[in-house]
Amino acid sequence: MNLHPFSWFKQTRVQAPARTFNFRLQSTHSAPSNAVDSLQVERYVDEEWQSFDLHLETRGFQIFVYSCFICQHTYLRMNATEQGLMLDVVKGTFKLATSEAWQVLSVDADFKAYLTEGHADVERTHYLMTRMKGCPVSRNLGKDVVNQTRLTIHASQEGLNIPRPSRERSLHVYNQKRLTDSTLRSFNSSDL
Repeated sequence: MNLHPFSWFKQTRVQAPARTFNFRLQSTHSAPSNAVDSLQVERYVDEEWQSFDLHLETRGFQIFVYSCFICQHTYLRMNATEQGLMLDVVKGTFKLATSEAWQVLSVDADFKAYLTEGHADVERTHYLMTRMKGCPVSRNLGKDVVNQTRLTIHASQEGLNIPRPSRERSLHVYNQKRLTDSTLRSFNSSDL
């Protein structure tokens, strides 16, 4: 009589990533609502960082990766405001890996926030990371996706030499000034 091992647990096969998308961003903000003054996003292509701008020829999956990244950034900004933390500069990196069939396997986000006002203790930082991982785009990645988000909060921008944007605050989308500061200020979870 041959006995074969039996398990109630489903055996999952770990897939090796076939594609990896690397993005990074740097943003500056102003009080009282952590409005976005400037936002620069870059994508790692051909072993160098290149500016990432949305336009009509941007590939759909790149827009999806950008959406995942920006959604977490937006939730950092909104929830920091709710917690009384005024952002000065945010730097972030974002890595998304897919299978050969384009299924998302993992997301790895790392944010560094520099404050002008407020104090972020361990509980506040954990709360912000939890909210960022629960942004609408991240929430829809699938339950099997490994989703890591790290957040480091610094008291001020000491040592950073980041030029401030001009008084006209806008983001360029489709080569037009589409999202102004007042639009960005009005974002809330129902808009995403």
